[in-house]
Amino acid sequence: MIYKDLFIKTSFVALALLMPFYSSAQVVVEEESKSNVQNHGFYIGGQYKPGISIMGDLTLKGDLVDIKAIIGLKPEATGTVDADGKTAIGKALETATNFKGIYKPTYNNSLTGFSGLIGYSMNSGMRIEFEGSYEDFELKNPGGYTLKDGYKYFVAAYNLKSGSSDEVDSGSKKYFIIKNSNIVVASTMINACYDFALDSLSNVREISPYLCAGVGGSFVKVFNSQHIKFAYQAKAGVSYFISPSVAIFADGYYEGILNNKFRNFSSYNHESNTSSSMNFDHNVIYATLDFNYFGAEVGVRFTFN
Repeated sequence: MIYKDLFIKTSFVALALLMPFYSSAQVVVEEESKSNVQNHGFYIGGQYKPGISIMGDLTLKGDLVDIKAIIGLKPEATGTVDADGKTAIGKALETATNFKGIYKPTYNNSLTGFSGLIGYSMNSGMRIEFEGSYEDFELKNPGGYTLKDGYKYFVAAYNLKSGSSDEVDSGSKKYFIIKNSNIVVASTMINACYDFALDSLSNVREISPYLCAGVGGSFVKVFNSQHIKFAYQAKAGVSYFISPSVAIFADGYYEGILNNKFRNFSSYNHESNTSSSMNFDHNVIYATLDFNYFGAEVGVRFTFN
């Protein structure tokens, strides 16, 4: 959420600073200017950018222990508040028999994604732009859980019940408790784009297909912890110039995130912790999760001549 708020504030500041310059720009559509409709100069833009996730299997490994299985909290698990002040969910997590079944999280598509652009277009058709974007892939709630947010909890077990592949050994309590979360991605990219002129179609010179390739970084929130990852993207779309200074556009895109290992998230070792409150540790285990996404976007660009 902090990156979403920061991005929104930055976008409004950028628009506030640039709009006075745009107010003096001439927005005139003349027949003789169609051949020059793809003007060069600085531009700003914004777009709606929903995303569809592409996810691999979640795996967990320990630095000092061998993780045998990833097991979810049972929907029927219950707990009661005690004198120590533990919540119902906290009490339920203490009982090994409350965990059963391989945990395979799924996520909703990001329908609230958006991005902003600041760039420069050249007469040659090249464009260089800075893009900031935000996506939120909500952890799916399969329903049927007795405890609130019960679907978010799972364990990395390093000792299983004899003869079972998806149950914790209740006698040893050898498991790490982890709380899952939405996957939130706030990216900053530098894009290189090329606009193709359709000179052979004299009546539709205001239409310009384009390709973009970008590299940058992403702040990725997973398992309630923030991670910085290198990222890249590719786009293919078309712009329609409704005036020499204003273009609407639509495209399809793909964004990839490099390095699928995630460390420094909180886990609770039930075997070694005997305190009355749940004290989560870091740097004990790490996750491997391939995560990329694609989608379509539609937006508008304003060029300042």
